[in-house]
Amino acid sequence: MCGLSDDGTKMLYQVYESRLEKRPTNISSLYLLDLKSNESKCLFEKEGFIGGVQLSPDGKRLVYTVTYYNLGENRGVTALYLRDMASGEVRQLTDHTSNNTSPAWSADGRTLYFLSDRSGTQQVWHMAAAGGEPRQVTAFDADVEGFGVNKPGDAIW
Repeated sequence: MCGLSDDGTKMLYQVYESRLEKRPTNISSLYLLDLKSNESKCLFEKEGFIGGVQLSPDGKRLVYTVTYYNLGENRGVTALYLRDMASGEVRQLTDHTSNNTSPAWSADGRTLYFLSDRSGTQQVWHMAAAGGEPRQVTAFDADVEGFGVNKPGDAIW
């Protein structure tokens, strides 16, 4: 399970497919299950490698990551995307020049926190969910491996 709506009526889940004969070798599909009707709706089918799936606190938006692999450079790059759940519109929030992972919403749904290596080491960054330039939150000498946002949304750990 990737996520549950705040009201407990909808659940996100992923299906992974491994294929050795074609690149990318791992692809993902993402589904939304209505727990009342038991009906599933496919949100994405066979898109790169999807991860970091998080519903906004109001359930109206979905932030997620997609990792694409560049065989020429022999590396994968992960970007953040935002999907409007009503319209299905998808917007890329970060570019493919750095890895951006582990998105988390602020309690009010206005801010997204995430890990990025755009500064040379993996640090916590934040940006407005509506878009804009990411801003660095932490500046440790070593990589940050994980973080959390407290319920009021006024502190990270």
